Amino acid sequence: DADFAAGLRERTNSLGQWSRSESPGDTLDEDDETDPLLHNGGRPQMAISSDNHLCLDLSSMPLREQLCTPEWIGLLLFFNVQLLSSTFFMTAVGDQLSCVVCGCGGRCWDSACMHSCTPDNHVAADHWLVAFGIIYPLGFITTPLCGYLQDRYQLSVVLIFVNFTFVLWQAVSLLPFIQAQAVGIVIFAAARQFLFSFFFAAVGSTFGYENFGFLTGLANAVSAGVLMLDAPLYEYTASQFDIVYASFLLLTLLFFIFAVIIKRRFNQHLINQVCDESHWDDRSQHGRVVLPAVVPPLPPLLDG
Repeated sequence: DADFAAGLRERTNSLGQWSRSESPGDTLDEDDETDPLLHNGGRPQMAISSDNHLCLDLSSMPLREQLCTPEWIGLLLFFNVQLLSSTFFMTAVGDQLSCVVCGCGGRCWDSACMHSCTPDNHVAADHWLVAFGIIYPLGFITTPLCGYLQDRYQLSVVLIFVNFTFVLWQAVSLLPFIQAQAVGIVIFAAARQFLFSFFFAAVGSTFGYENFGFLTGLANAVSAGVLMLDAPLYEYTASQFDIVYASFLLLTLLFFIFAVIIKRRFNQHLINQVCDESHWDDRSQHGRVVLPAVVPPLPPLLDG
């Protein structure tokens, strides 16, 4: 019995070594390993962007599914809200500077305060308006900074940075000092450039370029409708700039929640992708994928 058991163990060990050996048909190249048809049954799947590994790559999704993703909905809302706030500022900046120079702050509806303005106050306001016309076009200088950040940081981090510039500008715009308004003009020039640079780059890196024209065209069409609210907003707020900018500031703060959402979606998918690859792959020291061989069943033992 002892000899029989020893022989059985020896046969089992030899079969185990044979089952772990490689055969020509049992290896996959690395190109086959990354084929989505092998991983997901031929269905398109989300992945980490192959360009920079900084955002989800949703380019393989059908257009209808892309339009329903939190990434697209959030980017569209962010773009249009900030575009409306910045366009309103460009519409009202002349009156706003006059209010501040006259000592009324953002309360241009205060007729008693506005009637106390002197001609010199209006001349000074005109000078500041000319300064705005000079500073605003120079905002393009800051555009490479946004591009640099998008090349090296995750989409959620760049969104937080761009959103923070809008928070800072809107908060400074509430201060009733002409020096603060001057600083706000500089921040505004950079923030508006950041907005366009960030949005179009984010759409391309997240959704790819197969539907890029349609997505950006749709965003522009929506923004055209949203900007039609600019004139009524300026007309019916009775120049209450402090209330308007406070409202925009509250809306802007909400987009930090959106940044957290896309950050969590990115991290969760990254974890799932790593887990799927570690479960799928059984790598050898040479980086090849080795498929486990089928172990033939042991023959029945003879009695005696």
